[in-house]
Amino acid sequence: VAEGWVLTCQSVPTTPSVHVVYEEA
Repeated sequence: VAEGWVLTCQSVPTTPSVHVVYEEA
């Protein structure tokens, strides 16, 4: 999960949707 959200966060640093995705994960 950590690796997944890190990659996503690097792709789109500050996007509410991404925050929800890694929070859910």
